[in-house]
Amino acid sequence: MDYRAFSVLASDSQAIQWFINRGQIEGFIGELNGKGLSKSSLARYDKLISAEDIGTVVREVCAMVSSQGWKGKMPGWDEPVSIRDIWVDCTCLETNIHFPVDWVLLRDAVKTMVLAIECMRRHGLRYRIKDPTLFLREVNQLCMEMAAVARKKDSKKPRKRVLRRMKRLVECVEKHAVRYRDLLMETRETRTDFSKAEAAQVLARIANVLDQLPDAIKQAEDRIIRGLKIEDSKKILSLYERTSHVIVRGKAGGDVEFGNTLYIAESIDGLIVDFKYYRDRAPADCDMVKESLERCTKAYGGIGSMTGDRGFDSPDVTTLLSEKKVTNHILKRSPRLMADAFEDPAFRAAQRRRAQTEGRIGILKNVFIGGCLSGKGFDNQEIEVAWTILVHNFWVLGRMAQSMGQDFELPDKGKKIA
Repeated sequence: MDYRAFSVLASDSQAIQWFINRGQIEGFIGELNGKGLSKSSLARYDKLISAEDIGTVVREVCAMVSSQGWKGKMPGWDEPVSIRDIWVDCTCLETNIHFPVDWVLLRDAVKTMVLAIECMRRHGLRYRIKDPTLFLREVNQLCMEMAAVARKKDSKKPRKRVLRRMKRLVECVEKHAVRYRDLLMETRETRTDFSKAEAAQVLARIANVLDQLPDAIKQAEDRIIRGLKIEDSKKILSLYERTSHVIVRGKAGGDVEFGNTLYIAESIDGLIVDFKYYRDRAPADCDMVKESLERCTKAYGGIGSMTGDRGFDSPDVTTLLSEKKVTNHILKRSPRLMADAFEDPAFRAAQRRRAQTEGRIGILKNVFIGGCLSGKGFDNQEIEVAWTILVHNFWVLGRMAQSMGQDFELPDKGKKIA
């Protein structure tokens, strides 16, 4: 849920308040005393720890429960958790954007600039302009007209005419936004009640759109007027999520996805022992294996076997796993080598178990993340992914303990929680 909804829930729930008070961070979260937390405070606390530090904790927890010191740590837990055998896969985590249509980007630009202008006018900055909401009405009418003509036969010329009208409207709103931006920079203290930080936030919204607007207009003209194809790496998918990529995976639910690639490696019990969320376009799957093997060697001292689909197979990966003395259960690209590999019962069993990794990805995406990432910007999304995987691993360990018949008791009120 979002911060506002959780702040309301935390203010009403004694259990959540107990949890927050017991796990308070010295200097950041004090005793609530029934007052609750604001949404801004929750957002600030959520980002106190970097994604890199959370990832380190994920690996430390996995190393701890897999060590011999974990044996007998809890009644009924006779053996440490095994992470010697891992299964790897990658997926696309979709960002919270609408389907990237060129002329819809222009509508987004108009909407952002108009809302920024309205915000400045509410706070005292006035300049000669008609009612800004009329621009929103006009651009929405043009969008509906564009969608309507696209369904008709011989729609190329009508679409071009509508796009040209939309371009004129965007340029008009852009001039107003630039004028208001300059006025705010010059007269913030005398004509508005904005603080310096509030004004900087409004200026950042306008600057984000103005920086990308020429490229967005050119992209729409190239595709609709000139009929050109644009490379995926050069497309603007969203004015707000600039690190999103076009990922073609050919899945049944959608041939094309828009977001960033997440790589995971799980143990036989479902613990995610390694992961990476890629900001830039992800490398080839076989290169992900090389990076993962290096991280696992550093965190755990090495692994026993690695299993994955055909995308992770390459001669370099085969050589590397052989050098590291890691059993290679990655599916072979060559049909002949694949048939030979399936003669090995251990290989067949590892590949049969690989289906559960798809389920693990489904649990992460649909249960813990909730379909698509809610954070804005890659840095916040990376933190969200790291927290999600840490919580997921605690959930897996809790289920393992529950299957052993363990009953957990809350600590005494006077004791500290590590």
